Amino acid sequence: MISAFPYHSPVGYLTGAIKIHRQLCLLEPMCEALAQRLEQLWQADAIGPISALVPIPMHPSRLPVRGFNHAVLIADQLGKRLGLPVLDTLVVKKQRTVPQHDLEDQRRRKDLSGVFQAQPGARRQQQLALIDDVITTGSTMTAVARALRKQGHHVSQYWALASALKRQR
Repeated sequence: MISAFPYHSPVGYLTGAIKIHRQLCLLEPMCEALAQRLEQLWQADAIGPISALVPIPMHPSRLPVRGFNHAVLIADQLGKRLGLPVLDTLVVKKQRTVPQHDLEDQRRRKDLSGVFQAQPGARRQQQLALIDDVITTGSTMTAVARALRKQGHHVSQYWALASALKRQR
């Protein structure tokens, strides 16, 4: 899991402004910070190569309300900057869920169980990076990776602009 910022910091809180307050002007600088972090890790041979980016999907009923999928916008920005393709139709969210940000980890895992589905018959992909704005518990990324694995895809990295996970020392 790689992020540019800790979520519980002034810059980390700005990730919510992209999604909730439609502050799309923040996308480019925040994605640039993540891209620079990734490049440093690649140069140090700390992480392996990636073949494509997969943004975390949102349920189709949410798109008219929000007007955009923030994870797709982040993936598109990173894809352009890093020269990687974005596979934004490889996985879908087939069931609507309650907003996850107020839920504890155990409830998130339960709510997200079986919610995502990788497109059947799609060419199997290796070395995928899942993309989202914030990773809080890892439940969403885990559920999407599980759905992709069921169809023979391999997720090797998880990228987010910010992370609320506690770092291990």
